[in-house]
Formats: sequence, structure tokens, C-alpha cells
Amino acid sequence: MSSTLKTTLIINQEKTKLRIEEPDQDTLVVGVGGETHSLEQKQLPSVYDLARDQINENDYTDESDSPEITAPIPGVIGEILVKPGEQVSPDTPLITLIAMKMENEICAPKEGIVANIAVLPGATVQAGDLLLCLEDKS
Repeated sequence: MSSTLKTTLIINQEKTKLRIEEPDQDTLVVGVGGETHSLEQKQLPSVYDLARDQINENDYTDESDSPEITAPIPGVIGEILVKPGEQVSPDTPLITLIAMKMENEICAPKEGIVANIAVLPGATVQAGDLLLCLEDKS
């Protein structure tokens, strides 16, 4: 079964979009900085080097139309950076999610208005858990 992880990396205070697809159990397809790389699972440590060396935040767009923003990975909610009713644009930081001793910024995939926030700071979440909902700006 194929799975996909989409997230934003912050390395040396610069952002880049990262997409990791797992088409089968032996292969990872990694999209970083406008380039796509196929890796065997044993090459996984090189993903960090790809992200660090090829930062280009304009080369990746999330085409999701879902109003629900969910946790991409399990972790603990750090900060909630927005309030209900707040207008956000694409890539606006919404929430920090702490996983494996790293802070991950969960950013808005599109323009919208924060409809509701489903978590509190300190809450433990699993991958796929609802974090907040965005309404279309209209």
C-alpha cells in the first residue's frame, strides 16, 4: 500500500517543502527542492542531506482542498500559532508539533480562515488526527 508524507522542513531558518512517498516496502520516493529521488530503504539517512542541500520553497505545492488539517506524524502539540477566525495564507505557520525531539511547523496548505482548533498545547496526537479546520475565504 502506498503512503505519502508532506511536511515543511526548517533548516538554518530556511523553509522547504518535503514530500516522501512509499510506493512499496523497499523504496522511498523523495521530492525536495524541485527534484525527485528514488531511494532504497537502506539509504534513508541521505534524506536529511537532500533536504539541507536543495532548499527551494517555491518548487512544491500542496494541492489538497480538504478543510481539515491533520497531524502528518505522531507527536505532542507545542504551540498553537493562530486563533479561530484568523485569516491565513498558504504556508502560514499554524501549529508546532514536537516529534522525535524536533519541532515541526504545520503550515496552511492554502488561503483560508481558521474555523476551529481541535487540539490544545501538550496534547498527544497520532498521524491523521484532526488539528484544525480552515474555511474558504469568501
